[in-house]
Amino acid sequence: MKSYHNLLFIFTLIFLIGCEEAKDDADDSALSEEEICVPMENKTCVPDDGFEQYLIDEGYDDVLDNYVTTASIDTIISFGITPPNEEDGVLPVRSLTGIKDFTALTRLYVWDNELTSLDVSGLLNLYKIYCFNNAITNLNVSNTPALTDLLCYSNQLTTLDVSTNTALERLICSDNQLTSLDVSNNTSLTEFHCNNNQLSGTMPESICNLSIDFSDSAVFNISDNQFCPPYPSCVGNYIGMQDTTNCN
Repeated sequence: MKSYHNLLFIFTLIFLIGCEEAKDDADDSALSEEEICVPMENKTCVPDDGFEQYLIDEGYDDVLDNYVTTASIDTIISFGITPPNEEDGVLPVRSLTGIKDFTALTRLYVWDNELTSLDVSGLLNLYKIYCFNNAITNLNVSNTPALTDLLCYSNQLTTLDVSTNTALERLICSDNQLTSLDVSNNTSLTEFHCNNNQLSGTMPESICNLSIDFSDSAVFNISDNQFCPPYPSCVGNYIGMQDTTNCN
């Protein structure tokens, strides 16, 4: 009988501990990033478990506690996060809060995840971003003067400001929900895909200033939008299918 009571006590204790841990996890998930990220000297807050676990797996961090030592990440030049894989225990990444402390970063690869926003503003050395196949509604690439390659297709963007990214050479933002896009300052573009969006209105003649072979569909595609005629002479034969229902 004594052994039975001992076992019952152990099982009860394990159950209570499990319930308490589950409660702690639920409490953590209810907190906002601002509530989680209490400023700590020489530390960078990484509130997303998927992001921090990847840092741990790559040897930049050692414990899942929402923080990483800044000195261990501020010299990283290239950073890529693999897509989630439940069988291998690879968690999805829903937030890259903390990425702005990767001050030496030149290349960022984070496709096929669950990001809803991405802010890389101020990363002065960053020249390549591959963030396609996420759920991004807000993408901030301001003050990234070195940026040449931006592949952000298959997200949920309704706006995209690349007006200050004058070094941009490749912009692939197809399969979003963009209603407007100004590339008049991006005269270095040699590849531009914005097909399958909701872009409308009259296309400015200034698009002809881009360094693009408009006849080559491998580098230029603006089809499946709502652009209205007349079209600039340089793209008139390569405009593709357009929904002109709302054109005057």
